[in-house]
Amino acid sequence: MIDDVRSEQSCSHEITITSVHTVRGSLQVLIGRDEDQILRRALAYSSILPREPAVGETWRVGGTSRVHPVYGEQIDAATALPLVPRGQALIRLLATDRRFSGVGWATATRLWEKFGTDLYDVVLRGDVQALTDIIGFEKAIVIIDEFGMFKDEVEVLRDLDRYGVAARTAGAAARLWG
Repeated sequence: MIDDVRSEQSCSHEITITSVHTVRGSLQVLIGRDEDQILRRALAYSSILPREPAVGETWRVGGTSRVHPVYGEQIDAATALPLVPRGQALIRLLATDRRFSGVGWATATRLWEKFGTDLYDVVLRGDVQALTDIIGFEKAIVIIDEFGMFKDEVEVLRDLDRYGVAARTAGAAARLWG
């Protein structure tokens, strides 16, 4: 996949993951859409990932952009970190991530139709009642609890990265501390 490439340049993109594929054991191919809904492909070795990316998550991927003769433009990632999604990326996370059990596209879409871009703030402040009115108590609790834990994990990984802690070590620390 990374052989026979042309025209390198540095780049950084926020990608909402639509699929993840393992190649050659430790190479992950992250495929997703960026802020402008352009399809992006990033190649990231496990050593730079704090943990396995999941479909629906948004990741900031930085590295060298290259044009592969078969696969087109792809990023050879030097850095990759999960982000707390906002806007419609939050809907994809709620609908596709296994942490949000029982929440699918229909539920996530209903929330988006009701709250729009304010959905992030409703979930962040833990407004169970606002969500319950639309999707029921059980699903509201799942979203509030799981999103809070996800947000905390992303912040820990970002902070450890800022201090130069290796991605794998940061991921292990986040899993250990919870």
